[in-house]
Amino acid sequence: MKIGLITIHHAYNFGAMLQSFATLKILEDFGHEVEFIDYDNKTFAEERQIFLSCDSVGNFFRNIRALLQFKQLRTRISLYENFYKKFKVSKVKYNHININEVSGYDVIITGSDQTFSLYLTENPIDIRPFFLENIKCSKKISYASSMGEKFHKLTSEDDVWMKKCFADFDHLSVRERGSADYIEKLTGMRPEVVLDPTLLRSAEQWCLDATDTDEVKGDYIAFYTVLSE
Repeated sequence: MKIGLITIHHAYNFGAMLQSFATLKILEDFGHEVEFIDYDNKTFAEERQIFLSCDSVGNFFRNIRALLQFKQLRTRISLYENFYKKFKVSKVKYNHININEVSGYDVIITGSDQTFSLYLTENPIDIRPFFLENIKCSKKISYASSMGEKFHKLTSEDDVWMKKCFADFDHLSVRERGSADYIEKLTGMRPEVVLDPTLLRSAEQWCLDATDTDEVKGDYIAFYTVLSE
């Protein structure tokens, strides 16, 4: 079976890249042919850049900060890109305009990550492709997708549109009870709440894929936050 995964797979964020990789490996372990549908957009691409155009005060100060941290940022990007080489990605690159041209898959899976969070970025158009609207495929599945925390931004028009999209899925699962509650209220269908794919792999499996590094000795606390990446 050939499976296409659509998620936030190319982002300089530990959680995004690890959940993507875990989903890929788990499905391959079941014997399927799997690749990422290479969907990208302007917002995601800009987040991977060190410097942005100085067309706003926010971008200006971000560029100043990036200049001061340039060496660390360049090293960080190199590490992410080296890990990204492990990913199997579609030959065709998609955006919100040509996403409906996706074809050739027996199954398309969206998730995990915040693929159902319409207002994850400032423009819902960035996220709409993850709902698989008008994409032709014999089976559509959501695995551990998240609606995030911005429920207050959803409008009645958003609800009508999402309800239509959800009805076209063959299987729906999410990773939080809040997302399940919202979808159940909207559609009458209760999605299953499942584990993030990173937790479906053993420590031994992760160690096989980890980059070699010096062992940290002694007592220590590992702290990870998106803000300090």
